[in-house]
Amino acid sequence: MRWQQPTYARLLAVHLGRSEVLGLVGRFEDALAALAVARPVIPAAHRSAYEAATERLHLDNQRCRLLMLQGRLQEAMGAGRAALAQARAIEQRPLSGRAATVVAGCYSALGTVFRNLGQHAPALEHLQQALAVAEAAGDRERIGSISANLGIVRDMQGEDQKARDLYGASIAIAEQTGDLEALCNRLVNLGAMLCERGDYPGAAAALQRALAVARRIGDRRGAINASTNLATLHQARGEADRALALVEAALQAARTIGDRRNTGIACYMLAELQSGGGQCPQAAALCQQALDIFEAMGSKEYVSRACCVLGAIRCRQGDLAAARPLLQRAQALAREIGYAVGVGEAGRALGLVHERAGDRAAAAGCLEEAVRAFEQAGYRQGIAEACGDLGRLLPDAERAAARLDRAAAIYRELGLDRRAAAVETLRGRGR
Repeated sequence: MRWQQPTYARLLAVHLGRSEVLGLVGRFEDALAALAVARPVIPAAHRSAYEAATERLHLDNQRCRLLMLQGRLQEAMGAGRAALAQARAIEQRPLSGRAATVVAGCYSALGTVFRNLGQHAPALEHLQQALAVAEAAGDRERIGSISANLGIVRDMQGEDQKARDLYGASIAIAEQTGDLEALCNRLVNLGAMLCERGDYPGAAAALQRALAVARRIGDRRGAINASTNLATLHQARGEADRALALVEAALQAARTIGDRRNTGIACYMLAELQSGGGQCPQAAALCQQALDIFEAMGSKEYVSRACCVLGAIRCRQGDLAAARPLLQRAQALAREIGYAVGVGEAGRALGLVHERAGDRAAAAGCLEEAVRAFEQAGYRQGIAEACGDLGRLLPDAERAAARLDRAAAIYRELGLDRRAAAVETLRGRGR
């Protein structure tokens, strides 16, 4: 059989390469099928049981990743746990370069599943273990991937400088190694953080570069990610038409490739834009679709986001009884996973529910909490929006004026002069 081994090795490489390309263009089911075809080939493609076990672990890591990209997080968790059990068996022996890379990938994949589920403590534990294995092996590509994931967790926790350092390091590694798919993903992560922190020029540069890279290599999922984040940037700048065009295109593309996570994201983003334009019934139905997707995925972060948007829509419709529990759930989930922006967004929306119900004191309390949450996250536009709301509601004229002044100053710093002028007009009228 020795003469056949190179043939089987080439066949295995073809199946694995095919799976990787199919995943890149968003054909996730076909990519999973290619992995299933590859698995029986592994024993004949390797000389030793140890090499075969390492290859099976690599395949299982890829399966975990593909399930995660589809939004099948509970299935991905099962695959990741099974792979980790194999990895710990392999770790009983001294790790070769290839085995170390695969074992690090196993810890990283499971850590990423935990991150997507909003479970930050186990995410950090597994990612740090992955980083230790990758650093011991000197695997720069894997170090870059793990650093990017750690950056996302630190960003979610509001640890701004740690997130910036991790993103910067991971982008530098992707540039040095020529990994363009990774470069696209990491630029999107950086752009999203810069947008949230109010650095709109920096966010635009990162996201436009990410979109260009994704289009250059045919990374459809990367292009969708970049587009939805660019839409968020346009929405923050008050450019609703540009945001709407990007989100509609992203939704169509995500549905075409079967990307459930990005379909859900585009649904709730489109719902938010539609409700701002007065199309509340359509927006509510679309946001419910997003919520159903995220409930099935088991993603606490995105369930929180969808509940917040749907609760705000119900508030605009005047259905306060439906809005309140949605927003309370959004805030509780955001607190549970340490998502400070989510705590603030839900708190601000709850404040507006209380305002519409005529309870100005309760509204002000929610908005003060929202300001604190946004401050923790470094979300400057959120601070400005909540301060502007407080300026309308606080009975003490001096405190109200101070809040309005702060809102106007932040809007000016962000280059949102029209919003600043609106706040200053409110201030001039004594609210």
